[in-house]
Amino acid sequence: MYASAAAGVLHWRQEEPADPGAGRGGRRARAPGTLRAIATSAEHTTLFFTDVSGDLCAWRPGEKPVTLIASAGPGPVSAVR
Repeated sequence: MYASAAAGVLHWRQEEPADPGAGRGGRRARAPGTLRAIATSAEHTTLFFTDVSGDLCAWRPGEKPVTLIASAGPGPVSAVR
């Protein structure tokens, strides 16, 4: 499960059935209302978001966020696979 917070993107995962395991990731700040997640492979989900400077970024759990387009502008992010 993913959620956006003032500190960045939060991530929780369940390793085993009935195991409430949790993780946290995505230390980069993001702009409100811009978080989108899509399955980019059978093993991975990639989150796309606009950071506070307006850059479009991508993030996968366990990785650092990557800026895709500098100064993409404000507004919601749309993602299509």
